[in-house]
Amino acid sequence: MKPIRLLVVLALTGCAAIPQGDYQSINMWVHENITPSTVDGEEFQTASETLERGAGDCEDFSYLFLWLAHEMYGVYGNMIVYRTERDTLHAIAEIGLVYYDPTWGVHYTTRPTDIVFEWGYIETTWYMWVFENDLQTE
Repeated sequence: MKPIRLLVVLALTGCAAIPQGDYQSINMWVHENITPSTVDGEEFQTASETLERGAGDCEDFSYLFLWLAHEMYGVYGNMIVYRTERDTLHAIAEIGLVYYDPTWGVHYTTRPTDIVFEWGYIETTWYMWVFENDLQTE
């Protein structure tokens, strides 16, 4: 998405009016403006695709949240995928030891315990960390 188009999208949707550093408001904006959908396979959408489609899965929600926080305030965060109590995988975002779940519109300060993957953004490149016992094949 071209920068001028991004600014127009943010201004029209009200996301540009979020005060600096108010990541929970970005979290809620994504939660209220993107529709949860299941995606066949594990193909990630870009933030632009999620904005254009208005839908995505939990990874798309979290990636869009992190992208908006970076574009608006220059901050970097991590995407974390963890195993839930129901033994499903779920993606959230972390900025400054606060964990944001734009799929559900909540945030918390307790790190999930059963982390499977963690992506970190370092100098325009995403890095992935895989945690032990989490990529077992049958």
